[in-house]
Amino acid sequence: MNKNLLPGLYIDEINTLTDGDNEDIKIPIFIGTSPNAGDATKVYKFKKWEDINKSIDNGGLGVYSSETPDANILLKRLYEFYEENSISSSTEKKVPYVYVIDLGKLGATASNWYTAMLTAKTKTDVQIEAYVGIGDVKDADSNAVSQLAIMLAAYTSIETETKFGNIRNAFFTVDPYTDAECVSKLEEIDNKLKQFTNADNDSYIQKSRIGIIEPFLYGKTIARICLTPYYIEPGYNVYRSVSAGTFIERTRDEELSLEQAGVIFNRDEETSKESYPKICRCVSTAYAADNVPTDALFHARFNCDNFIRLALDEEYAQIKNNETATNIPLVQSQMDALVDQEIAAEHMNEGTSVSVQESTDDAYTLINTFNLVPVNHTNAILNTVYIKEAVMSVTDNNNNNS
Repeated sequence: MNKNLLPGLYIDEINTLTDGDNEDIKIPIFIGTSPNAGDATKVYKFKKWEDINKSIDNGGLGVYSSETPDANILLKRLYEFYEENSISSSTEKKVPYVYVIDLGKLGATASNWYTAMLTAKTKTDVQIEAYVGIGDVKDADSNAVSQLAIMLAAYTSIETETKFGNIRNAFFTVDPYTDAECVSKLEEIDNKLKQFTNADNDSYIQKSRIGIIEPFLYGKTIARICLTPYYIEPGYNVYRSVSAGTFIERTRDEELSLEQAGVIFNRDEETSKESYPKICRCVSTAYAADNVPTDALFHARFNCDNFIRLALDEEYAQIKNNETATNIPLVQSQMDALVDQEIAAEHMNEGTSVSVQESTDDAYTLINTFNLVPVNHTNAILNTVYIKEAVMSVTDNNNNNS
């Protein structure tokens, strides 16, 4: 007998909203600093914000405070991420979980960032590395290490793993800046962002797997990139958690300068009827190059990466299998079927192909050559308008004759 209930009727309301649509989303790993002790070799996995927003002793990363959000920059970015990742309908996309490497105070030493990069690669389902809190970093001899050096190291780490099929992209911003400073110091911040990709400098980065994002609502931008299917430009869909008028206003020239420098930023795109808060365009740092490579847009990069992952899944069955007159054509037919599938789904364009051949140097090796033609997106619509001479009379001739 339950002695804790008085006589009466009770309601146990259950939230029946499912976890949302997880298909074609990207799994991120956040690597960043915080006031915590930190461990560059430990990866946390969280399925919801409530699990993150707990004390360290209770398995979280700290308790978020809206009054002092910048006291824990890693927690702030994760809070932003989960605001955008929340759903109101089970048909909406949702990132089912995130990984986190909390460097804590260890982020002040460059070697810990490099260790975290290696640790992050142990999670092979990760597609996005999001770096947080790269500020004053020093080497073992207390010499300053630039943020650019960390970016270049991340790129090297990613390229090394890409050769083994562990394919991912990395994103950075400049921290620490409060939200208010993002507005008051806009010119300073934009100039700093553009300097990372400026080839006139002694050192710079122009790589298609590295993205640099403005610091204002960085966590939300990471979420929007993760929530967008690989075959859609991340700037196509509007933000869920950002209303029009929230993003920082820039002139058209300022926006163009940032985009040409390969910097990702947000803005309100406006028609005569509505304002749409969106990513302007998801460009990589390679977009700043004089000769822009074909994968300089993350839309193309994500598209090609997904195709490669699918191909690797198909190819794996042949590893350690006999190379016979039957098996090698089978691998080719599987690749052809994958190409047809992605073209039919309008995720890749005609001209995409995979050629399977035996190596002439190693009898135990197959060489597959990929020619990938990703689908474009419409970046601008140019309207040509001809204004004809005004008519001489507006009176209806039929009315005149009546």
